[in-house]
Amino acid sequence: MAVHALTLLLAVHRKIKLLMEETRQWRWDYNICQPIGELAGRKLGIIGLGKIGRKLASMVKSLDLELPEEIINIHNQANPRVGIRAGGPVQTNQMMLLHTSDKIPDQTMEICEGVYLGGDLQFLQETITDPNGPAIHLCFGYAGWGAGQLEREFLDGGWFLYPATAHLLFDISTEKLWQ
Repeated sequence: MAVHALTLLLAVHRKIKLLMEETRQWRWDYNICQPIGELAGRKLGIIGLGKIGRKLASMVKSLDLELPEEIINIHNQANPRVGIRAGGPVQTNQMMLLHTSDKIPDQTMEICEGVYLGGDLQFLQETITDPNGPAIHLCFGYAGWGAGQLEREFLDGGWFLYPATAHLLFDISTEKLWQ
């Protein structure tokens, strides 16, 4: 997953999606896909020092990226239930918080029993520094479908429905979950 996260970072930086769209249109103008500035010396936020966070932090050191401690100081992480997830290929520079805290109902939406979507930076900072804090996944990007596309994929047998639970989302490893 750390390699996947780094790959998404580099794909956004190099505008790979735009380049692929141009190539599909038989256009080869590389000038429209110039990188978004230099990576060296830039700041990268990594939340969580689990196996993936530690691996990603070690990988980006070779890119000379800084981790912005004024936003999230990963050295202060005390919550063992913090995870980083690639939510999908759309808007991978956007982060959504999926968690088990019902403490901020005005900022969140309950998506199934005991699982909430939403929160702000203060909530995130408090959550990762609380050793007894709620489980939380920082999800970068999302998956999206065109009108009727997901329904067609479901009717064609491409998807299976299974009830979501906090246990499935936060307590089962991703390697085991998708077996």
